[in-house]
Amino acid sequence: MPQGMDTLDMITTQTLLMANTTFPARIESWNGQEATIQPLLMRKEYNEDAEVPPIVEGVTCIQHRYEIHDSKAISVFIPGSFENHYSITFNEPVYFVPVFKKGDIVLCSVSQRSLDDIDTKQPYLPQKSRVMNLQDSVIVGVLIRA
Repeated sequence: MPQGMDTLDMITTQTLLMANTTFPARIESWNGQEATIQPLLMRKEYNEDAEVPPIVEGVTCIQHRYEIHDSKAISVFIPGSFENHYSITFNEPVYFVPVFKKGDIVLCSVSQRSLDDIDTKQPYLPQKSRVMNLQDSVIVGVLIRA
């Protein structure tokens, strides 16, 4: 293989390693809507020391909507309560929101482009300067509970 191909392979590999796609992170704080996370995969460039990536604030998470209603009773177990077992009937939809605790290890996915204007719910032109940026991470789920 020609010498130039080794250099090209090295540059390609380094570029791919610097692209943010999906990564594990530790929850540092959670306010019920957004998290502060510490990415756990260190970065290392050729001939450089490894470095810990910066803490990322304002990370949202994927939420799932479940509807429990139709006046059907469901059983609920509450550990540590007096009777432990209850039957509850819902006549209106109930929505569950995720709960994270400090120290939870989560899997995050990085959007290809900026998510700054996603709240418009309309097609938008993302900022050109933000491509696969950690600031555009979304928590996909929990890998390990604290």
